[in-house]
Amino acid sequence: MICDEVFTKYAHNAKICSEECRREKERARKRKYREENREKEQARTRKYREENREKINARSRKYHEENREKRLARQRKHYEENREKRLAYDRKYRERNREKIAATKRKYQEENREKIAARKRKHYEENREKINAKHRKYREENREKIAARGRKYREENREKNAARKRKYNEENREKINAYQRARYHAKKKQEEE
Repeated sequence: MICDEVFTKYAHNAKICSEECRREKERARKRKYREENREKEQARTRKYREENREKINARSRKYHEENREKRLARQRKHYEENREKRLAYDRKYRERNREKIAATKRKYQEENREKIAARKRKHYEENREKINAKHRKYREENREKIAARGRKYREENREKNAARKRKYNEENREKINAYQRARYHAKKKQEEE
């Protein structure tokens, strides 16, 4: 008797030729039962998970700790093989949950303001030359664009700029006067020579 033919019929009284055949027969029987009783099986699984949440979580954590490298390797392989699919899914998720993501980001930034600032300072100190070179290059290549943006901003925010200027002048009156006096005397000295 050919085992495969027997298992496709899910015969309970099939003759079993080996331990492997017995396992295959049992799997076939369970598969058939699950297909016929899908709702019942799902309800039973949900109930079990609700009643044994801690046990399941503990078992899951233990498995993850024991098989960390194996799991990461499998994950990396999956990411590489399904890169486009994953990127498309991520884009779709971000579009659907834009507000949720923004709210989470805002909350994190509010709670970790000092940590973020420290990380930025550290990054800037480590990459100061690289960042400054990048900014210089951008300013040289986009001089007109930057100037136009500045003009547009000043025109749109004329009152705001004037108020800010007045406030600065009031707060720094002595400093400004000292600077102007120094410039005046330097210019006068230069003319005399």
